[in-house]
Amino acid sequence: MRHTTSRLASSALLLALLGGAAAPALAATPAALQQKAVERYVLAGATGAKLLNLPDPKGLSVLQAEAGTPLAVVGTKTAGRVEYLEVQAPGGLKVWLYGQYVKPSERVGWVELTGSQVNLRPLPRSQNSWAVGRVDKGERLLMIQRGDASKSLAEDWVQVWSPATTTAYVLAAETTALPEGQDGAKLWDAWAAQRASERVSSARAETPAAPQAVPADEVSTTEAAASGQGAEPSTLGADAPKDAFEALRRADDLMAVEMAKTAPDFAAVIAAYDLVLSLGPDAPTRSLVERHKGEVQLRRDFADIKTQAAQERAAREREIAELRAKIASLSKENDPLWGGRFDARGWLEAETVKGQRIYRIRFGSETVAEVQCLSGRYDLDQYVDFELGIQGKSIGSATRANGSLPVIDIERVIVISARLGR
Repeated sequence: MRHTTSRLASSALLLALLGGAAAPALAATPAALQQKAVERYVLAGATGAKLLNLPDPKGLSVLQAEAGTPLAVVGTKTAGRVEYLEVQAPGGLKVWLYGQYVKPSERVGWVELTGSQVNLRPLPRSQNSWAVGRVDKGERLLMIQRGDASKSLAEDWVQVWSPATTTAYVLAAETTALPEGQDGAKLWDAWAAQRASERVSSARAETPAAPQAVPADEVSTTEAAASGQGAEPSTLGADAPKDAFEALRRADDLMAVEMAKTAPDFAAVIAAYDLVLSLGPDAPTRSLVERHKGEVQLRRDFADIKTQAAQERAAREREIAELRAKIASLSKENDPLWGGRFDARGWLEAETVKGQRIYRIRFGSETVAEVQCLSGRYDLDQYVDFELGIQGKSIGSATRANGSLPVIDIERVIVISARLGR
């Protein structure tokens, strides 16, 4: 029953992410899941590119991207005659949030959001500091610095790296196109992974991990893990973690790197957390690992549904294109002039009137034109009872019993079909 309830909750959240009946729940989803579609990729120019909180020359900087940094373009804004690109930067943006809405995370150098819809601002203040995005409760962000460490956290501003999906604006003139043939998504992923790895390592080096107390009722379990019970050392290799806490740090680092990518390796992250569980951690650690696994699995399910939806959308677009082609073909068949390609079209009929051969084009039940070939290029008797497309020029009209008909001097004949027996 517990498993079923969890799956139902996940399904409801996934429906919300896709804009279904549970859409109001979207506001409670992690900010990293609220993504804009990437239109293309560009590079920061030769002198770098300044990312701003607004598409305006007076906008505030949230990142100085070095030359060659790949940027994912999700939109375009025009201010006057100046074009700005709305972009996502690998590794996120340097932003500030108010300390009242965060708490220290169990991960070294990270903070966890305790408030909902918390603004990410370019400066450590609310006034004249337009937010570039928001994050929600439970989101974990890597801290850069405190505004004033002499204050309590709740009264201070904290600078953090935003989620990679947070967008900012850059002058289009400060960017360049990707080299022909280069895969922008792969380049962006590589930069994002490198940035995440560098920043996580830097945070750990600057802030030593605090010792973790072990509850009395978990001593036997922890001792068992320390003595080697749980995972088989031979299967973990020489680089095997020494204990569950080290395995957890590695799993968390891997999660940070992979979740920064546009195509994360979800299986590798889940396997890393499964390794932590196999080492017999204490109850709080087990609970934390299960929560992290649940987040990864939810993201994986969401990515799978997005992929499936994209495939189904592509299939529908192909079907629509095929139907349009068929409709166009049918329309052409019913159009006497075949979309303007011919000056007359239909079956060629002939009769002799007072010793003179007269040739007419009939489409359906109507005679649509009288034709001649003054150049002598075509022997029209050879084309009688063929369906023809006629290209030529009008040389007047002929008055017949059934009305006036245009007279066309044939310049080119295209055979469309013939009667049975011909």
